[in-house]
Amino acid sequence: MALHRPSIGLVAAVAAGLALVGCGAPARVAAVRQVVASNATANAVSTPESDVPRLLPPGARLVPIDGQPYLRADLGGGGTMDVVVAYAVGGTHPRLAGALVAAPTPGGGLRTLWASSPGKTGAYGVDQVAIADFTGAGRPQVLVALDAGDTFSTVTVVGFDGSTPHVLLQRTGGRVTVIPHDDGGGLPGIALWTHDTGEAGPTGVWQWSAALGAFARADTAFRSYYSGTVVPFDRRHLLSGAWSYYYLAQDQVKAGDYAAVLATAQKGFDGFGNTYMSGSPAFYVVEGDAYRGLGRCDSAIPLYRRALAGAPSGMSGDAPTASAYFGIAACLRADGQPAAAAAEFRRALAGGPQNGDWNGYAAARAAVRA
Repeated sequence: MALHRPSIGLVAAVAAGLALVGCGAPARVAAVRQVVASNATANAVSTPESDVPRLLPPGARLVPIDGQPYLRADLGGGGTMDVVVAYAVGGTHPRLAGALVAAPTPGGGLRTLWASSPGKTGAYGVDQVAIADFTGAGRPQVLVALDAGDTFSTVTVVGFDGSTPHVLLQRTGGRVTVIPHDDGGGLPGIALWTHDTGEAGPTGVWQWSAALGAFARADTAFRSYYSGTVVPFDRRHLLSGAWSYYYLAQDQVKAGDYAAVLATAQKGFDGFGNTYMSGSPAFYVVEGDAYRGLGRCDSAIPLYRRALAGAPSGMSGDAPTASAYFGIAACLRADGQPAAAAAEFRRALAGGPQNGDWNGYAAARAAVRA
């Protein structure tokens, strides 16, 4: 069953330093992470609503955010309230959509600080706009997710140093969900996966890593989200293919349900034993992860080795080569072999994507630096 998804909604907001402004309507704020009180100023420069349309492309109309025409927040930490707006050009199926951030000028107007890049094809729309302290910097950043197709979006997170914008994350994948915090009560996560309709598919959650100074995959830090939201979706959308069972098993690892992983993987092998996917390295890695989670590294390491014997340098999901080396390293470290573990962590970093786009990247970087 397709999930209801509004055309745009405020999915996260900062409790301090953010005002939702719209024609006298009362502000509505959903707290994600508090910012320092000095960011909330009662004497901020007022923003004339009449100046907002001037910043938009010709023929554009405002797309309401949570029922409001625009948002205001002190994004640069200077004590003035910047403006975040979303827009579309065209009717029900816009040929261009985007968002921009503007700052007040001394003369009482606005100037654009950052604007999203227009879509390369038609039928783009605004999926979500969120304002939250994703990095723990003490002031909020802006997340903009634009529709890039029927079931996937392009997400951008931009922060500001004064009036200077910095793009902190840019990814294209499934639909975007902002998770208020991880299971330890830390920073928010940005989940990117297809959950409109269709079968189970790749999932990922990005979270800011202070050690890296960048976003990195942190799926296993959000076990409650996986167990309560992602895995139930996967179960409802299992189709007749080994891929569905692989993605379910992978998400069960992220949820910490290791016994269920082994049963799911076995169903994939039993039902699709002659297909490429059921015999691919990815299945061996996910089984190895389950045994490692159960504390059975004696069973996990042979599976990781088997995966490495036939793995490509990377594939859809969690880059099996890097994940297999990472699993071996984690087992060796748990067994009190730090030097051998460090060597495997280095192999993991060399064998996987270099942009933090696989689970374990941040932990492997930290391990080799220790």
